[in-house]
Amino acid sequence: MSRGRLGHTITVRVRERLAYEDDRRDFDEWISPIRLPKAAVDLPRAEATTLGALVDFAIDTDNSVVDDPDDSAYYVGHDGYLYTYHPPRVDAEPTGESAQTGNSSADADADHDDTSSGGRVRCR
Repeated sequence: MSRGRLGHTITVRVRERLAYEDDRRDFDEWISPIRLPKAAVDLPRAEATTLGALVDFAIDTDNSVVDDPDDSAYYVGHDGYLYTYHPPRVDAEPTGESAQTGNSSADADADHDDTSSGGRVRCR
């Protein structure tokens, strides 16, 4: 954890949420609210670590980022995969090592990392 300007402790989860909110404002023009059909939701998933990484991937692959109004995730469909980003929630603070490092048990399940766009996209 680190300290903010006023000496308040800022957790990893809060820092991630603030970064997400900045990305959401910065990339608003690249994101469209669209309900995904069931066929798209059933595609194999790859997970981006930031919204900015997902937007970069969408731009690099000439796709759009979808904000499905039925859930809180963002999506890019490409080559038979559904690339996703789930914004961090601040209401459920993690405990233990994941709270200090920002890593979760889901991180250990990654099959592939793509760091070409500055962030990471994980295939499952």
